[in-house]
Amino acid sequence: MMALKDAGLEINDADLPSPTPVVVGVSTSAMDIIERSISDFDRHGFRGMSPTAISALKPQAAANAIADRIGVRAHAATVSTACPSGLDAVASAAMTIRTGEAELAIAGGADAPLTPHTVAAFIASGLTVPHNGDPESASKPFDLNRESGVLAEGAGMFVLENLERAEARGAHVYLELTGYAAQRDLEPAQYGSGLRSSMEMALANARCEKSQIDYISAYGPGDPILDAAEIRFIKEVFGPYAYSIPISSIKGVTGNPLAAAGPLQIAACALTIRDQLIPPTANYQTADPDCDLDVVPLRARKAKVHQALLNVRGLGGSASSLVMDRVFC
Repeated sequence: MMALKDAGLEINDADLPSPTPVVVGVSTSAMDIIERSISDFDRHGFRGMSPTAISALKPQAAANAIADRIGVRAHAATVSTACPSGLDAVASAAMTIRTGEAELAIAGGADAPLTPHTVAAFIASGLTVPHNGDPESASKPFDLNRESGVLAEGAGMFVLENLERAEARGAHVYLELTGYAAQRDLEPAQYGSGLRSSMEMALANARCEKSQIDYISAYGPGDPILDAAEIRFIKEVFGPYAYSIPISSIKGVTGNPLAAAGPLQIAACALTIRDQLIPPTANYQTADPDCDLDVVPLRARKAKVHQALLNVRGLGGSASSLVMDRVFC
């Protein structure tokens, strides 16, 4: 609803044409509802189960909730590709507009994994640690002393629209999505290697020279292995130019909200391009020789940003990249 308001749209036939795709990326199901339902069943049997549990716990629930609010003109779909889910959902919705299937779409991602069982599972897997110290500085992307990513929750939704239609109604256009690609790691032992191909393919799809990228919104979850791997593959893709590109991770502030990570990065890039201000990598104190690029430590930076590249990598080896351009109206 906030995205529709920001886009200057009302829920009516004039503003939301039929069909309006609603595409939501989720990485986990509604774990709080699943855990509560299991607990209720253990205590009371099937008579203790909520009649709404079956519709609320499925991955499609978020997209259905939005579509129900919009009405019959909406077509709801769910994308689940681990952490890239939200970014992949936006790309999927954008494709419906590029192909002419729709003039306007609503897309983004959401995840709420902070439940006892989910947190315990992340700790058991080694993807997060049971001790975080000071919460404000627990997430340390690219810092030498980082220990793990920090699990978080969040949501980000966008209105995507054909440029001519948006300009005709006088909408404020934050950015244009010009290139996207998704790839898996080459093999399980090469963590993050899918990012190399996804970056190269996204740049090619955007018809963008590597020297045209003014900023990279890194996945940078604060994981010792994945942070270093992403920096390595940025170097492999961009060569010597990699040392000239500002690169930052917003996860020092947001943590890693799984499927919402990509949408929050898109929002950060939209504001970066609007305000010409690059968000910093928070909590970066000690340089890591394996992460020796310009990670914009601690303070935001004024800069000319016309084109940006965004990376997301997920559990299981999926990786997605997106190229965004400033729109001069």
